[in-house]
Amino acid sequence: MHSNKVQRSTLWLALFTVQLLFALSYIFSKLLMDAFPPMIWALIRSSVTAVIMIATALLLKRPKPPLTLRFIVPLLLFSIMGGAMTQGLYLLGLHYTSSTNSSILYTLSPLMTLAAVI
Repeated sequence: MHSNKVQRSTLWLALFTVQLLFALSYIFSKLLMDAFPPMIWALIRSSVTAVIMIATALLLKRPKPPLTLRFIVPLLLFSIMGGAMTQGLYLLGLHYTSSTNSSILYTLSPLMTLAAVI
């Protein structure tokens, strides 16, 4: 029973931390864009994330897919669309608006996607 309670509190702490960091990212990104143009900041964010993900993958030592063109080409395409392009457009939009407006629009994205599908 005690173990379950510890796991539950760890889970809540992790969820709270993620939400706090997510909320603060709008404010920090807006402040950092005074020092860096939006696309440079997107490149920095994406590069740091890539380094963290590669290090995590190497530490976990999980099975890896074969590095063939059939695997690499879609991976690069989806990485550009999902990572670089999304971050660049998000930060470019944030450059022209407030962090509050940006967070509201970003939060509404799943709802807008649902409306478009319907």
